[in-house]
Amino acid sequence: MIFLDSTFILALIFEDQKKHERAKEIYQLIANETKIINNTILMEILNSIKPHYQLDSTKILNILIDFFST
Repeated sequence: MIFLDSTFILALIFEDQKKHERAKEIYQLIANETKIINNTILMEILNSIKPHYQLDSTKILNILIDFFST
């Protein structure tokens, strides 16, 4: 079981992040592991993503769920 933090997830999502490539490498290494986040991390992610997209929090949350379900 692996606990994901907001910095990792944001680097994974945004290609312009300095650590994006490294985050992709790590994500592939942990692809078969159970991944968890807590509500605080989720709120940090939503608050960071919201300015980049003209979407409400529910739509952003659904994007995240789809992203990590594949």
